[in-house]
Amino acid sequence: MPMCARVLPPRLHSRSGRLPILPSLLVGLALLWGLGGPVYASPPPKLPEGGGICGTGQDLVHRVLEQHRLSALDATAALPTTHSFDIGEIAVLEDDGTLLRPADAQFYLDPVAAARAFYRTHGDDYDFLCFYAASEIPFVTIPGTSAFAYEINVVQDVEGIGIGVQDHSLDFGSSGRMHSLLNMNSLSAYPADPHQDFHVTNSALDILAHEAGHRWVAFIPIDSAGVTTNALLGAGLSHWNFYFDNQASMLGGNEWQANGDGSWTSVEATQRYGQLELYLMGFVGAEAVGDLPVLYDAVNCAPPGTYSVDHHPLDGITCEVREHIFSVADVINANGPRVPDVGASPKHHRFAFVLVVPNGSLPTQADLDKLDLLRSEWPAYFSLITGGTATADITLDSQPGEVLIDHDGLADTEDSGQPYTVSASVGIRQGSIPLALDPASVALHY
Repeated sequence: MPMCARVLPPRLHSRSGRLPILPSLLVGLALLWGLGGPVYASPPPKLPEGGGICGTGQDLVHRVLEQHRLSALDATAALPTTHSFDIGEIAVLEDDGTLLRPADAQFYLDPVAAARAFYRTHGDDYDFLCFYAASEIPFVTIPGTSAFAYEINVVQDVEGIGIGVQDHSLDFGSSGRMHSLLNMNSLSAYPADPHQDFHVTNSALDILAHEAGHRWVAFIPIDSAGVTTNALLGAGLSHWNFYFDNQASMLGGNEWQANGDGSWTSVEATQRYGQLELYLMGFVGAEAVGDLPVLYDAVNCAPPGTYSVDHHPLDGITCEVREHIFSVADVINANGPRVPDVGASPKHHRFAFVLVVPNGSLPTQADLDKLDLLRSEWPAYFSLITGGTATADITLDSQPGEVLIDHDGLADTEDSGQPYTVSASVGIRQGSIPLALDPASVALHY
């Protein structure tokens, strides 16, 4: 993975004036990114030191669109489906042979086909689509990698956050409301309790928070004495530097504490969205962001290990380091101001939770219970890690199908003395609320 640029010779500043840390979460968190082992069972194996499993990157939307185009060249007739409907607040999508694509002995989600299938039976009313695969599916998130989950920036309409403006909503079946698509792996990879840590110190809610945060974070370069650098960035240039002292952010870095002897210790990891993230998300103004310290030239780390800038967050690490302090002004110098600003940016975001099941299969009650518990816990968790600056809506608007009548053409005028037979067929175009037609109920009135 690309390494971030070293911080330029430091301009020493006082740490005074740093804003207080947001309230700690009730559970310990850690972040997942980079390359590690594929995961298909619960609980998954622990990540190797320095490894991780987030597949998000700025170019991912272009890669999945190209993969969808290539898959369409080999497309066969869609399989019949009868199990795509809403159950409570969860949208169930049955694979028709285009949603799940084979990769050796496993399957991966075609996010373009999956989004389009969702919008065939739902309105364009959601900011985030969150896809989970049924537990029985031998699932791989990105073939050829060990990425556990990823986020796709379908629509990027914010300036000043390090990502180019783009709109691929029509490709995904949206008219522009959807901004983010999350591919969250198979439910078999998660424990039943969404708060239970199962990857390093990550829970199911932590992984959802991580991927949802990629809607805005972490892609920004920063200005250092007139030179643009990637000093804040770590793994894939889409996560924070391990040595970024950023209030134990959800997307990398740690909360570091000076020991007074030239050494620093990471005292918290992945506990919240930090103040810089809240600014990039549009939830707070630039004035709310305090100092942005980055440590570098780490030596004599304890416990011993290789702690590169790409390392996943981890508390309890002590290193001898040097410190360089950036400011939000340096962020703005390199990226421009955030547009829209805090006054105009949305603070309320709507999430749809979607369960993809194999063709011919109904969802299991265990999968429905697991996903619904995760879904129901998300609004309070999102409010907590944003410090109460934003809210999440998890309601699903279910839409019934419609009756379709197809009949022979009729003449403009009729002769009662010369009757003739007219054939008609009556059927159902299914929506997200399943409907059935009783043939005995069909009657002709004239």
